[in-house]
Amino acid sequence: MNYLAYFFWNHLPLVLEEKRVIDGKEEVCLILPTSPNQIKKGKQGNWMMMCRLAECEPNERMQTHDIQLSYLTPEDLQKSYDFGYHRRTAHLGRVYEHDRTPSKKLDRTNMGRDIRLDGIIVLSNIPKDLIFRNAQNNKRYISNLTFRGLHDDGYIYTGSLCVDDIPRPDIQTNPENGKKFINVRLRKMEKLDTYFNTHELVIARPDGECVTIGLFKEWRKDGYVPPQTPQYPTPPNEPLKNTPNEINGIKF
Repeated sequence: MNYLAYFFWNHLPLVLEEKRVIDGKEEVCLILPTSPNQIKKGKQGNWMMMCRLAECEPNERMQTHDIQLSYLTPEDLQKSYDFGYHRRTAHLGRVYEHDRTPSKKLDRTNMGRDIRLDGIIVLSNIPKDLIFRNAQNNKRYISNLTFRGLHDDGYIYTGSLCVDDIPRPDIQTNPENGKKFINVRLRKMEKLDTYFNTHELVIARPDGECVTIGLFKEWRKDGYVPPQTPQYPTPPNEPLKNTPNEINGIKF
């Protein structure tokens, strides 16, 4: 099994940024203090830092492990608690299964429930601090959304909505309170996509055309319906800095 990992260098203690000219080009460089970051020089001159992989509980992101800093002495470990950076060093990165075996044929049969849920999403009620930018496609998302029935039937749907994929003409305004909203439908996809999403969130137009604005996975009490894991997990989302009050005509 192959794995894909993301390492958060800024979670290490006392990491500094400094601009230097490298190969004739100004680059942002990271300065890593060796002692607090448990970095030691080996006998052959190699600088080393030991980490451990801690297994994660099953989750919708398909993350398998957390990367954690391994402290060399009990004193260093105690110091991380005393100075308040132990929690960050326990989450230095994320690890995902990443099987790229060409001969392996993935079964994309969608075993999720064939449902169609119609409703509305009031965009004006969504706090702007919940908007994130995806590092891979540079689009803005509202992540960690969950759909569930009024009566607990054991099924939920988790995923995200892409703000930049909402067409401006499909955004409506409630004449009574002035709030922006869209008519949406959650429906089953024909096949699982690359990330094994089972359902899609669409804007259903009167002419029958549907515009996909979100992807979701079906879960039930005894676990996720499709047993496979994705080939290419989504990189971690980055919080937007200086989030605008209005995006694509939507006020947050």
